[in-house]
Parts: sequence; structure tokens; C-alpha cells
Amino acid sequence: MGLVEYFGPILFHPVFYYFPNIYGYGPFTHTQTQEFAFWMVIIHFAKREYECLFVHKSSKGSMPIFSASKSLLHYWGTAGIFLPYFLYAPASSYSNSRYFFHVNDLPGWLNYTLFAIWAFAELSNLKAHRILADIRSNGDNKKYAIPFGYGFDWVSCPHYLFESLGWFTFSLLVGHWSAWFFFITGTGQMVIWAVQKHNWYLQKFGDDYKKLKRKIYVPYVL
Repeated sequence: MGLVEYFGPILFHPVFYYFPNIYGYGPFTHTQTQEFAFWMVIIHFAKREYECLFVHKSSKGSMPIFSASKSLLHYWGTAGIFLPYFLYAPASSYSNSRYFFHVNDLPGWLNYTLFAIWAFAELSNLKAHRILADIRSNGDNKKYAIPFGYGFDWVSCPHYLFESLGWFTFSLLVGHWSAWFFFITGTGQMVIWAVQKHNWYLQKFGDDYKKLKRKIYVPYVL
């Protein structure tokens, strides 16, 4: 299912980015901030596809229809169509609908700084996913163990934390409400999953997990 979900943004973002006729304008030059935003999205979802193929150890259970539909709407609808439609509009459209289409045009140093923070979050997310995958690979595939190491000594679900950090940085970069909407809805769902996973760890491992005193999502806070 993940391969299908994450392909939506990879398919649609180039359409909005490379075909300005969608907006009723001829060829125009994107700002550096828009260029960064485009490649950050493509790299992120290409990474997700890679993880589906080579990292994640998925269970064979099927996803409920409602959950699958909600996930497709989130990635194909919100991330795949809703987000790029607003982010890659030409600057000439700002005067007509500034609130809807305005995207930051940041100085180069700030674009690179935010990109560096985003790259750290993406690589950290991948590292956390590999730790989880290695637990299932090293030994009995049906045996569960407490994850340790990179991020897991702070919170139960650092992969969600780093995912949120990446989209938070992306939202700061573009400064558009559509990005903040995607960040808030995505983070809200991941917080729910993190709470469920944290409680599962407590139920599964009892005092062995409780004594670790890990937070759920944000180190020292939540």
C-alpha cells in the first residue's frame, strides 16, 4: 500500500512545477525557495518508496478500507494535488490571490539552512526506521524487542518525531498555509500512533520498558 500512497506526490508535483499553463501563465522562473521545496518533496517521497522496498518489515495483515482511503486522500489529495497547486504558482498570481498563493521567497542562506535541518530530519528518520527493521531481521521475525539507540533513548517513536521535524522545517521554508495544514494533520495522526505504540510497549514489556522513562513523542515534554 505504501508504494501506491507515496507515488502520488512524485507523480503530481512535477506536473504543477513544470507545466505553468495550469495557472494560465506562460513560462516563468521559480524562486529558489520554490526550487528547494520541489526537490525536498521529491526526495522525501522517493525515500519513502525506497524504505517500502528495502527497509520496512511489513506485516501481512490487510489495511481496513477506511484507513486505506484516508491514507490515499492524505498523500494523493493533500500532498499530491492540494500542496503543489499552491506552492508552485508564479509570483504574478500573488496580487490576485495573495493569501492563497503567496509562498516565501527567502534569501539563499536561509534556504540552505532550512534545507540542512530538513536533511538531518530525513536522514534521522531513515536511521530510526533501520533500527526498527534490524530488530525484526536479527533473529525470529515474530519476536519483538525494545529498540535502543538513535532517538529511541529519548522517545518511543523517534521516527515520527523526525518526520514531524522535516515537515515543520518545510513549512517554515515555504510559509504557506497548505504546508502547515499538511504538517498539522500528519503530525496529529502520528501523535495518535505514537501514543498507541508507547502503550503497546508498556503492555508488552512492563517494568522493563517503564524504567527507561521514555517520553512518547517529544524528548522531556510529551
